[in-house]
Amino acid sequence: MSGFLGSGKTTFLAEYLRRSQKRVGVIVNDFGDVSADIELLKGLTSTVKDVSGGSMFCACKKEAFLTTLALYAQSDLDEIMVETSGFSNPSNLLTLLDEIKGPNHLRHRGLITIVDANIFEKISATCRAAREQIVRADLLLVSKMDLSEDTIETMQVCLRKHNVHAPVHRLDHGRYEESWLKGMRVQDTRGMSIMDMSLRSITLKFTRFPDEATLERLLADIWPYTERIKGTVIDHDVHKYVEYDEQGLKSTLITPSVQVGLTLLGRSPVMDMKAIETVCQTYGFVYVA
Repeated sequence: MSGFLGSGKTTFLAEYLRRSQKRVGVIVNDFGDVSADIELLKGLTSTVKDVSGGSMFCACKKEAFLTTLALYAQSDLDEIMVETSGFSNPSNLLTLLDEIKGPNHLRHRGLITIVDANIFEKISATCRAAREQIVRADLLLVSKMDLSEDTIETMQVCLRKHNVHAPVHRLDHGRYEESWLKGMRVQDTRGMSIMDMSLRSITLKFTRFPDEATLERLLADIWPYTERIKGTVIDHDVHKYVEYDEQGLKSTLITPSVQVGLTLLGRSPVMDMKAIETVCQTYGFVYVA
């Protein structure tokens, strides 16, 4: 499963796990060093593995992904769902799956791409990875239609310009129809592409965390230098999963986590570390990146 930052991949995956009657193993690939998404999924499946710190399609994380996949293949799982990083370029997906070592009974069922209707035009025009996610998809699910002026029919026409193969459906807060998944047909799109190397990921680990109100003001000032902010924070000894975007701060209570920190994702030169450091200092907080 692919989709650009904040498109709703984890929301869809959580809904899928709640509804599934099968034994599902999950692999979460995050571009940052800290995978906050995994904390939201642990309560829905006992079999979830974290492959963070880069894209699973690149050399730095490819072996870790393949090793985890091979272990899952030898277990009693019925299905494996993989949530890729929002910055991942899946152009070599099929080639990568061919490299799995050892006996396995895996059958690739297809690539699902979640498309954010709100930012589709801008992102597909400026980010190669986002375009590849759409082009390589076997099923396109459009999220956040309620925040967009476009209709699903308009989105279908736009997406057809990039992919004539994949069915297009509207995703409503992660809810989907079983027939969409059963109707997927895998297209063979073997070939390599180069990931946009201007992408950057930084993990902020504060020596002390601000309260939620102060955190929201702090992130509002950092937001112009990033494209995505998410992570796990501690507020008065309570662990929370937080996300920040143009609509503000969203937080969810979670069980205590050893992975505490905020992951900032963005592209150079917009992602200005000096400016981010200055913002933190203005609020009187020191962080370790």
